Amino acid sequence: MTVTHFNGKTTAPWGRDMILAKRIMDKCGSNHILVSEQVVPQIRQLRKDYKFIDMKEHIVKHGEKVRVFSFLFQDDNNR
Repeated sequence: MTVTHFNGKTTAPWGRDMILAKRIMDKCGSNHILVSEQVVPQIRQLRKDYKFIDMKEHIVKHGEKVRVFSFLFQDDNNR
């Protein structure tokens, strides 16, 4: 399966965003979720009580700089 982009080019289904997600997750330890700043507003649409901690800018493969947030959720039942 391939994905066709607006410019007519095709790529593998995982694409750039999935590769970037993998590179960000390579930066964290076990039981830890990191997301890029582009993902934060999308997650906040799901639930307003999700919390994020700004982990600043990180350099991933090929020197790409990515602003990273730690993804946390807290309520009476979960921490």
